[in-house]
Amino acid sequence: GDWSSDVCSSDLENSAKALGMSRTEALAATGQFGAMFTSMGYATGAAAKMSTSLVQLAADMASFNNASPADTLAALRSGLAGESEPLRRFQVFLSQARIEQVALNQGLWDGRGNLDAAAKAAATYAIIMDDTSLAQGDMARTANGVANEQRFLAASMKDASAAVGTMFLPFVRAVLPVLTHLADLVREHSTLFAGFAIAVDR
Repeated sequence: GDWSSDVCSSDLENSAKALGMSRTEALAATGQFGAMFTSMGYATGAAAKMSTSLVQLAADMASFNNASPADTLAALRSGLAGESEPLRRFQVFLSQARIEQVALNQGLWDGRGNLDAAAKAAATYAIIMDDTSLAQGDMARTANGVANEQRFLAASMKDASAAVGTMFLPFVRAVLPVLTHLADLVREHSTLFAGFAIAVDR
């Protein structure tokens, strides 16, 4: 099945307060990481667990480095995809030699041939978690700081906006056809409406 069914929605339900990003952003990011891990051969349960931890890590990295969660999420995705440069800004140093060494140390690779995608992802994930140890938990530790309070507020506003938008969606769906019909009438009878407007103006 779908890997996302293994992600407990309650884990991300309060993401505006816990992560400083909207619930929609957190779910989208978790989905993107999950798709990456499953394409690399991970079982859905493992992909879901690792994805959720990376979304939390992105929030902690943003807090620790005074960066945006969007930037840290993008850097983590790049690192998993094999690009080392974006993560250097956040003190994560990936190299082919280091990834191979970690894979060898963890018994993921025997040192012969090329690393497969799953082993490379596992080694990369381990390096990311190791190099970000100081940042981990920073969002919770500094939750009352001004920068994080601003992140929480922005995320809460996005969640509220999404909720209100969903609430009014049936109304918008009902009204749009009427407005479209009125616009068609105006276009079809533009001369008549123009004459009416001139008469009213006088």
